[in-house]
Amino acid sequence: MMGPVSDLMIAPSMLSADFGRMYEQTELVNASSASWFHLDIMDGVFVPNISFGFPVVEAIASKARKPMDAHLMISLLTSMSKGSQRWVSNG
Repeated sequence: MMGPVSDLMIAPSMLSADFGRMYEQTELVNASSASWFHLDIMDGVFVPNISFGFPVVEAIASKARKPMDAHLMISLLTSMSKGSQRWVSNG
C-alpha cells in the first residue's frame, strides 16, 4: 500500500521535452514540484532508438537545480568508446 502523497517522487523525462525549447523546459522542471530530472539515454545499438548524448546532457546539467537520474540504454561498446565515466560525471 502506498503512503501519503508526500511520499511520491516525480521525475519528468526530458525525452518528452520540446528540444527546441530545452532551456525553458529545464527551467519548468526546476520551478516544479518534481523531485529530479529523468534522462533516457539511447544509443541506437542497445535499443533501436537514439535520444540524446553528451552535449544535451551537459546543457541540462548546467541549468538543472535538481538531481538528474539517467536510464542508460547503451551498448557496452558505446559505453567503452564514449567513456562510461563521462555519463557518471554528468549526473
